[in-house]
Amino acid sequence: LQRPSLSVQANREYDYRICCIYENLEFPDYQTNGVIYHASPESPIQKMASLKAIHLGVDPEFGKYNDERAQYLREHYCLPSHFLINIATVEPRKNLLKLLDAYAIYKRRTLDPLPLVIIGKDGFKAEEVYERAYKADVSTHVRFLGYVPEDDLAQLLGLAYCLVYPSLYE
Repeated sequence: LQRPSLSVQANREYDYRICCIYENLEFPDYQTNGVIYHASPESPIQKMASLKAIHLGVDPEFGKYNDERAQYLREHYCLPSHFLINIATVEPRKNLLKLLDAYAIYKRRTLDPLPLVIIGKDGFKAEEVYERAYKADVSTHVRFLGYVPEDDLAQLLGLAYCLVYPSLYE
């Protein structure tokens, strides 16, 4: 999408649509109610485009569960019989710091807490997430598996007791 020429009259509306997976996008221009404007809230504004969230579908592979494959993966990744799972790039913007803080509270309040398994490659500031796991005293109950092939994800989700997905924007 190219920005329209700014030489056009300030009150002309544009009929551009931006499709995205969620509406909480950050644009350099002013945005309100899913509409992006050029300029700032204090000055005359010009409508640039409308946001339209089109939520992602589910791959049909996630509906297929194979007991033999799942058991193989449980052994391959050394997973316990019950665990919580999170799948996200390991970085603070995925809200993993809050997840680890919440998990620390859960661990303190529970006699036998389920381990937390976090699947995902390292992203921006991943070291902050690992440091929080250590400081929150949950590193012995949290496993970071790193990148896992997509073919394994459906089976690993099927093995998990619960999916924990605290992302603020997705």
